[in-house]
Amino acid sequence: MSMHKLSPYQRASCILLGLETVHPEHDVISKVRFTMESLSAETIQRDKCVEDFFNLLKVTKDYPITPFLEKMVFTKTGPDLLQATLKVMDYLTYDPSFKNLQLLLGQLDSTVIDDEKFEKLLINFLMKKSEDEGFGFCTELVSVLLEKNPFIQIKKILEFCHDLYQDDQLRLLKKSYEHFVTIGSEAPFFAFLYQHLTLRIFNDIKVVLLGEQKNLLVDAFSKGQVKSKLWLVSELSKLNNSGLKNALVLCGWVGLLPHLLFKAGFQEIISVDFDESCQSIALRLNKLETDMGRFNAVTEDIFNLNYKQLRLLQSQHDSAQIMDCVDLLINTSCEHIEAFDEWYAKIPEGQLVVLQSNDFFDCDQHVNCVNSLADFREQTPMGERLFSGALPLENYTRFMVIGYK
Repeated sequence: MSMHKLSPYQRASCILLGLETVHPEHDVISKVRFTMESLSAETIQRDKCVEDFFNLLKVTKDYPITPFLEKMVFTKTGPDLLQATLKVMDYLTYDPSFKNLQLLLGQLDSTVIDDEKFEKLLINFLMKKSEDEGFGFCTELVSVLLEKNPFIQIKKILEFCHDLYQDDQLRLLKKSYEHFVTIGSEAPFFAFLYQHLTLRIFNDIKVVLLGEQKNLLVDAFSKGQVKSKLWLVSELSKLNNSGLKNALVLCGWVGLLPHLLFKAGFQEIISVDFDESCQSIALRLNKLETDMGRFNAVTEDIFNLNYKQLRLLQSQHDSAQIMDCVDLLINTSCEHIEAFDEWYAKIPEGQLVVLQSNDFFDCDQHVNCVNSLADFREQTPMGERLFSGALPLENYTRFMVIGYK
């Protein structure tokens, strides 16, 4: 499927899949993804849709009523449904009659009273109880129970929980859900994640998703791309790299690798890419470091750089120059460089480099793929090689070398 045909939920699901790999410690990311996918599936499976929603609700916050509501919604048989509903009511307000009813239910022979009669008994009981002072919520419970459309049922559950707890997280989740279902916008879900996890990348992605460059994120945050960059950071951390403070990332795309390198302790990074549409996204995804003068994204052809006297602007707003000496030069897109030998010859001897390529020949833009790690090593001669390895991925193998040229 071409990127321009992706629906909002498909774009967001691809990005969330990548972010799960970046932040595996936050299971709420996967729960949001599952929820979005089930809500947007071509064939709606009601139970799966509502189940994924409850899983998301549980990791949002520990709301005591959630397990009671979940059991009430998913219970099929009349007696169990009445029991589950009474437990919800018992939680909401103490009333001895609920306890008495539960005891009475235990003595009833469910083979005599069928499920349909039990359900009618429950609905009549709730509607009558809703007339009593302090039991207006019973009308909402009836509405939740009778609703057969999973989208509307989830909406009603969220409204019920929000009315009960008046919680900011529920308000954000409710707003995100309404936007997603009614107008097909995935961005509010990223705003919800930003508020819930206080990870700025979610808010920055939300802003990008509202812009014209949103399809760029799909490939950039694919699981293969993210795994390759995490592999780079991991292997680099195993080396004695305590003296590495800055990095020049060539073919830096939308700035995901700088985001990970800053997490690993780098102080200054410049990202260079020939595609001018990448610059605004990279600056947005690394906004904190950009504002601090620690990051810049530059639109430039890597063949035009003078690597022996490298001077690049620190920011768009001043003329300060940094990186007269580059600690680390990174290029994870060697498969895209047609005249690779010409470019590699521009790198000064003794420069520490991290290079990646792959064997994904099926991509038209991959004009310099290699068949094996041995071929990549031959293509990148070094004075001192610190690491070389291969990472098998779903559709291709990623190759990486680290060393001093």
